Amino acid sequence: MSVTKVPMRGVNTAVDTAAGDDANIGYTAAEGLILTGQGSTNDITIKRDDDTAVLEVATGQSDIEVTGGNIFFGTADKGIYLGVTSATAANLLDDYEEGTFTATARLGGPTGDDNGTATMTYTKTGRAVHVEGAVTWDSSQSGSGLVSISGLPFTLAGSARVSLLTGDRTTNTGQFGGNASGTAINFYAFATGTSGTLANLTESVMGSGGGKSWYISMTYFV
Repeated sequence: MSVTKVPMRGVNTAVDTAAGDDANIGYTAAEGLILTGQGSTNDITIKRDDDTAVLEVATGQSDIEVTGGNIFFGTADKGIYLGVTSATAANLLDDYEEGTFTATARLGGPTGDDNGTATMTYTKTGRAVHVEGAVTWDSSQSGSGLVSISGLPFTLAGSARVSLLTGDRTTNTGQFGGNASGTAINFYAFATGTSGTLANLTESVMGSGGGKSWYISMTYFV
């Protein structure tokens, strides 16, 4: 494919560019540097040195399409303001992250006896963190007190009650809730022996939990 090279006219520091310009670079005191193009497919195409397009603006359109690579913010805590015409903190999306973390099943609260670990996944979008995965309790269950999962990937903002969907694959005990703070959750549940009332989940309520697996899917905020 032959390419016609159009000589660059340089930056016109006297006037703005105009509609209908095939290709022009202009400047005004208010707008600064102005790039204008008019092609059959794109008005503007930015390419790498090997002639690969990395950014395009289709002819007559205002959307910017990144055709090669990703948008990279080189400074932490920077992002995109969505749905507003000025910088508003409530509309700033400044974080997205996916990864894994090690969750620890404990009896006796967040620092109680270690009863098994598991690798779980998380997705963080802004302040919202979603975690999920399966935790298998050690067959030789040890300790007493509150049933907890520690090791959440991000610290909660203060403390909060969280909703969880979890299942004991052996007895199918169903839905649980939790009081979360820091990087741990203490569980409560509608459990056998409590007459249907909501109670803290302890080793006595859980029964012989050794060797059982819980699947946890939970969203919390940081």
